[in-house]
Amino acid sequence: MGGTKLFHLILYWACPVVAAWVLWKLRWKIESEWARMAVFFGLSTALIAVLWLAGVPYPKTG
Repeated sequence: MGGTKLFHLILYWACPVVAAWVLWKLRWKIESEWARMAVFFGLSTALIAVLWLAGVPYPKTG
């Protein structure tokens, strides 16, 4: 795996981490566990969509 592919993979893997960090910052504002899960999955999906729409290719491994 080349350096560019590794960088793109790290970008895609960082999306759930960023979503979890935002959720941790908002933890006292969101009471419901279901709402927290919805925010996490929605935000991580939105971040992945932004990368995809920006033209960052998902690296195919293997």
